[in-house]
Amino acid sequence: MPSLKSRTQCPPNGFIHTEAQTGWTHQWWDFELAVREIRDHRLGNPRFNLATDIETIRQELDQENALRCLSIRNAEIYVNGDAPPPKHIARPAAAVVAGVVSGLQTIGAWLGKGGKPVAQELANSRAGVCVKCPKNNRVGDWKSLFTKPAAALLQKEIEHRNKLKLQTPFDADLGVCDACGCVLRLKTHTPLVDIVEHMTENIKNDLHPDCWILKE
Repeated sequence: MPSLKSRTQCPPNGFIHTEAQTGWTHQWWDFELAVREIRDHRLGNPRFNLATDIETIRQELDQENALRCLSIRNAEIYVNGDAPPPKHIARPAAAVVAGVVSGLQTIGAWLGKGGKPVAQELANSRAGVCVKCPKNNRVGDWKSLFTKPAAALLQKEIEHRNKLKLQTPFDADLGVCDACGCVLRLKTHTPLVDIVEHMTENIKNDLHPDCWILKE
């Protein structure tokens, strides 16, 4: 896995972590402070059985932000040159793993606030746009685009979506967005405010001109 060149020199936007299970996202400018506060958060949420070992958290935070840097143009300089992202992880998917550029961060924050979806009519309209979009990656097994931990987290979010009976007529043809890295079956139900809050300019510029995110 890729790693940061330095844990004392902040990458773009500092050190960012998203706990998808709890919907908690935070930004720090001090790596060790981030590690301690992540541990405190996990200790306060024992039902999720998250790792609380300090060294494990250090490794997770390091890799999360290294992957995030690899998804940001010109931010590769913060990542060790001898540790490229695994070949089976597409660059947009790396953004999802990291969370900060949409993906897990967006969905995690939304579900963390209760997961109230947009109106069904709006979700259907969004899905209708996505299904025709050239950025809609209809990969057979979407999980193959992500690391195992990220795929597992996304699967949990999809299961939560299914419990809420959130569907659109286009679900069978919705894959992963090559621009923002989001699983579209989740994204189409997410309030716009939670999407734009976690979207960088780089990703916004990569969206297709007809994307509903740019139109709403």
